[in-house]
Amino acid sequence: MANAINGGGSGPLLVKVEARNVFGNTLFYPANEVSEMFCTISGRETLSRHHLDRLQASEFYTVESTASVSRNWGD
Repeated sequence: MANAINGGGSGPLLVKVEARNVFGNTLFYPANEVSEMFCTISGRETLSRHHLDRLQASEFYTVESTASVSRNWGD
């Protein structure tokens, strides 16, 4: 399954999210199969900034955020 998700490469899996401002809060909605899987596992509709920071800190995942609200996850 991992090969289908990351295009057959052996590098880190891409966790893609869409940042949306909802009532003054930034929420991160899944934007690909990997992020959808993490939401399903956690029983949530969105991923938190804490979740994304933890994933980015791992050598196995790269986080990419799209939309007007973004953060450089490598910091």
